[in-house]
Amino acid sequence: MCLCEINLFDIGVEECQIFDEAVPSGLLIQENLMYEEFCKFGQFKVLIENNRFFCLDCPKSVNNNLNCLDCYFNPETWYKQPKCTSDFVKVKNDENYGYLMQIRDEIEFETFLISELFQLMSTPYYQQICSDNQLNQDGNNCKLMNQKHLEKQLYAVCKDYTYYDQNQCIQCPLFCSKCNNNQCLNCVDHTYLYNGLCYECPKQCKECQYNIQSNMVECNQCYEYFGLVQGKCIECGLNCVFCMFWSFFDSYYGIWIEFLRCLQCIDNSKYHISSNGLDCKENQLQNCLHTYQTNDLYYYSSSTYDYRLRKFQNAINGCARCEDHFDVDQSGNCVPSENLIESCLFVYRYGNEETYCLISDYSWSQQNNKCFEIISNCQECILEQWTEKLLCILCQPGYYAHRLFGYCIQCPQELNCRVCSQQQTLFQDGWVYKIRSFYEGVMNAVYVETENTIPKTFRTAGQSQNIADYEVICNICQDGFQLHNNICILNCPNGCLECKIQNNQNICLKCQNDEYGRIQSLVDNKCLSCPSNCKLCTPRTFDQIKHLNPYFNDNKYQNFANRCVNSTGLSTFSYDPDFNFFINCESQQHLCQNVLTVSLLLYCDQEQYNQNLISQSDTQLKKLRFLKTTLFLDDLLNNSFQYFENDWFYSLLNRKQIRKLTIKILTQESQDCYFKNKVQIAQLFRSHVFSLNSVNLEFVGTQNNKFYIFDSVEFHNFTSISFEAINLDFKTSSFIDQQTVKYSIQEFKNSVGE
Repeated sequence: MCLCEINLFDIGVEECQIFDEAVPSGLLIQENLMYEEFCKFGQFKVLIENNRFFCLDCPKSVNNNLNCLDCYFNPETWYKQPKCTSDFVKVKNDENYGYLMQIRDEIEFETFLISELFQLMSTPYYQQICSDNQLNQDGNNCKLMNQKHLEKQLYAVCKDYTYYDQNQCIQCPLFCSKCNNNQCLNCVDHTYLYNGLCYECPKQCKECQYNIQSNMVECNQCYEYFGLVQGKCIECGLNCVFCMFWSFFDSYYGIWIEFLRCLQCIDNSKYHISSNGLDCKENQLQNCLHTYQTNDLYYYSSSTYDYRLRKFQNAINGCARCEDHFDVDQSGNCVPSENLIESCLFVYRYGNEETYCLISDYSWSQQNNKCFEIISNCQECILEQWTEKLLCILCQPGYYAHRLFGYCIQCPQELNCRVCSQQQTLFQDGWVYKIRSFYEGVMNAVYVETENTIPKTFRTAGQSQNIADYEVICNICQDGFQLHNNICILNCPNGCLECKIQNNQNICLKCQNDEYGRIQSLVDNKCLSCPSNCKLCTPRTFDQIKHLNPYFNDNKYQNFANRCVNSTGLSTFSYDPDFNFFINCESQQHLCQNVLTVSLLLYCDQEQYNQNLISQSDTQLKKLRFLKTTLFLDDLLNNSFQYFENDWFYSLLNRKQIRKLTIKILTQESQDCYFKNKVQIAQLFRSHVFSLNSVNLEFVGTQNNKFYIFDSVEFHNFTSISFEAINLDFKTSSFIDQQTVKYSIQEFKNSVGE
């Protein structure tokens, strides 16, 4: 279907049509609705004694938002527990951006009371007003207050950051999340407790506490670019994004090594850890992808790739992985490849003319891709120099290489990865597989093993031995997800034009257009299309929909079942308190409903029907007009209302908010109609039109019309059926009717036995 402008409709032809053209036999009128007294939209009802009531305005909205949706959702009962828990918040001061429905944090709930002067008053320190039922329950935390609500003594529950004293809730001291008699018990984040009060942590501390023994504030967690050292946050080194206090026992020298160590550079492809262990230095080697530092380019007794890194001096820069078409020489530099070893992708040159193949497509190199028959699902494997073990370092998509054991494990399904890998959580070093061939083939090649030493390999010397220090991350996501911070998050929702990532979730900010313009409502991170005349709306539950229209069951028109909480702005709009939508009433003095009557001329003679159809079929529009204004008896008996039971008519009824539909079947003079077989006549309109609560069927004839009924007739799902000026001649004893039928007929004749 096409998107037509307001008051134009798509009926399946090239151009959108006005209502009279779309339904040429339709008569659309408005009827006044009689309601008991009710409050205007944006007000709530307050019931007082003797069933009297008055209306008060809902809490005022601020900053172009729509605040306190609770009042709009429950205007009949909100006065009993006047509390605001949800809002529509404008995401950006731009008409093209939507309103995000937000549930407030519990501490931000706002409770009101209705004073003795019948005014709505905010009570910022009340969690809730207690009902009579709550007062009768044990452990209810309800306290007597020095205020009244609805002329009754008020009992309420104080919020967490307040305490109860002298019949009122009093705010705790600054930064307290919980207190007792002005003494803090717990503090909010980024603060610490000392002598019953809360104080802010030092600037670099994310979390801290007061140490009674040392009589000092100690940091427990630091912000980015700072590392925790003995209770203090110390700034990381140059170009270092994450550092921490590093401590291990050096068994060779018999001493403890302790220092602030950088674990992550701001960009591992542009920077590398320096020999002091703290700073990150820029990669200045030409044509090099990953640089390191060492104290010896022959023995590599210390390097910045060592897990148990020791600071060293006289650092030498070297390259562990060159760009394509470059080899690495004994000086650690990248030199143009001369194809000294056929089919070798990365070569180490040492001595005058000595070379060693580090990476190739053949099994004789240090790293190759010929291991899938040995290690299941393996794509790239490496030969560990001193153990002669074959280890997988890169698996087929859907699997990751275990860093400690070297086999492939399926990616966890809950991560939604298409490609995943394992890395050290602290180091975020998923990239190190790229330098494994150099580490095993060059750095460890001169290692001398003794009876008392563990073989030096990357597994033993270049990473942690504790499996708890590792995590599985995503590198490429499955369809429908995008990569963010090494995890796969759902794509921007369907129908959303712009998102922002917040708390590892795509939050929609801007929606597509629908037939009414830019969609404004964002609920549960989905763009929610609203009914006619509506700017903001919320979805109804299944039970709420069935309560209003038990027949409705069409997801295509689900938006018309949404509950409107803000109109598009015309002053002539009235609010329907039953269906919760806005309708453009001709009279502003009364509520109204739209009523549509469709009149169809009944043909019982097929030859006459076909002749008239042919005569009206010289254009497509004329043919459609004839089909929409007439009804052949066999079509009625077999297919009920086939030319109206389709999307164009359902859409029209929904958009026009039709509450009552009458189908009037008019018969021609001197026409006999035969109902020869068992007949079922049913309507499906209420299944597709949410606002429709009444569908009536009328047969209107003349004195010379006669209906011959040879078998049973059943009517389904009509509100009422009536016959006027029609002679009914029953040829059987059964007339089955599941509805209330009104007869206004010229002759009723039962011909059974004649």
